[in-house]
Amino acid sequence: MRKKIYPLFLWGVIALFSSMAHAEEKALPKPIFKLTKGQGTEVCQAYLQRLNATEFVDNDPVRGRITEPLLKGFVDLKPVPLTADEIQHIFYKIVSFSRFRNQDLLQQDILINTKNETEAWRIQQVKKLSEFIKNAMLYESFIRYKKKIDMDNDGIESNIVIKNNYGSYIVDKRLQRVDDANMMAIFSDKELLEWPTITQFPPIAISTSIFNYKGKYYFDGFLDLLFYNSNHKIDNSVPLRIGVFINQHKNTQKICEYQVINHSTQEIRQYYQYLQSYSYS
Repeated sequence: MRKKIYPLFLWGVIALFSSMAHAEEKALPKPIFKLTKGQGTEVCQAYLQRLNATEFVDNDPVRGRITEPLLKGFVDLKPVPLTADEIQHIFYKIVSFSRFRNQDLLQQDILINTKNETEAWRIQQVKKLSEFIKNAMLYESFIRYKKKIDMDNDGIESNIVIKNNYGSYIVDKRLQRVDDANMMAIFSDKELLEWPTITQFPPIAISTSIFNYKGKYYFDGFLDLLFYNSNHKIDNSVPLRIGVFINQHKNTQKICEYQVINHSTQEIRQYYQYLQSYSYS
């Protein structure tokens, strides 16, 4: 079974990006967000204005953000694209951490599976992976924040955070390892961490984004796109929701909640359900 991890994952991801490249897009209206939890809370009201002014890829919040306006009170975290080399260094760590809570497992399996191959074969595979990552960058946004982040709001801006369409990751300063401890402490669903049947990293929200409002750090993410096995079906009758969270005093709390009120939930989730079927298969 272990020998199948690498090829199944790689070809699954290649198939994913190929499908994304050739899929027929259905035009969506600009999303309209409604605040459903956190009325009267300053940051929730301010972030509602920001969400409604944000430009999303194909007007689909699930596909990622093109521009986010720096409205009054919001701090520029200086996002910049990762290079292909930077992505290649962290790519397996992120995927392995997300799938197995062990960022080294995939590379260990690759090493085991290729130790009897020739050096020329291994060089060829590295070149193929490099080319694949360059192509993937056309469809998947990888960024890092140049500004250091204080994700636990203890007054010390020490976290290095990178992001792709699936979520945000706290990493080391060389962008080569995931900060396991802080990921577990800040971004995880603590209840699901205790479930013995959940071997993946269970995020409290999906496709998280970081922001700073008046000196405090928050993150947002989707609440209805999580599933951990192929038998779980997303309820498309429930409006798509976004939550805003803050970590303080070693505790992550949801303080705001929003709904997208003018999109078909089935259409908007189709892309992400397909994406996650590869991430957690």
